[in-house]
Amino acid sequence: NTFGKEMVVVERERASKSYSLSAYYIAKMVAELPFNLLGPIVFGSIVYFLVGLNPEPEAFLCFIIILILVSCCAVGLGLAVTSASPSPEAAVALAPIIVVLMILMGGFYINIESLPEGIRWVPNLSIMRHAFEGLVINEFEGVELSCKDVDDGDACIETGEEVIDRLFVNPTSIFGIEGRFALMIALLIYMMIVNFVAYITLALSSRTYLTMDESKERKAK
Repeated sequence: NTFGKEMVVVERERASKSYSLSAYYIAKMVAELPFNLLGPIVFGSIVYFLVGLNPEPEAFLCFIIILILVSCCAVGLGLAVTSASPSPEAAVALAPIIVVLMILMGGFYINIESLPEGIRWVPNLSIMRHAFEGLVINEFEGVELSCKDVDDGDACIETGEEVIDRLFVNPTSIFGIEGRFALMIALLIYMMIVNFVAYITLALSSRTYLTMDESKERKAK
């Protein structure tokens, strides 16, 4: 909402050639980067050990990196939606719809393999889908599970790989890389794409203002 309102000032200053769009966009990204990093780091550091997730240092580091990438993707997506919306109010109304669809297609509530063949590509557009798969792999990969609390006759999952296989039949693979690092790359690419879309949308939607001839205005006076 703040970005949508400040665009009125930015477009006016761009029209007067005070600065370029690239200068504004880069400055905005750099200025907001510390805040985009601080939230995930503080939140992740508290929740990770409070919940008792994988105690391996590498797993904790990957957990924080995934949260940071999700935060940056969400910011970029918000910029893209706001840039493409006719007004800040329209962006505020549209954003929750997109978020709900991403949550539904994230793989937590609906198994991706159960979707009709024609729309199985839709989850690839969801930030939550890549984040969920990355966090699941980060937590369960290489983990041995106990079956002591399982009743006789009930199914028992003995390894973390079985959990991953049950949730993701076709795990993500990018450039021959699999596992949590593939999901980090996917989120990084997603972040670059949504920011590129936001930048191009802003460049194409720039307004034109009437130029004032100061010499004629002085003669009129």
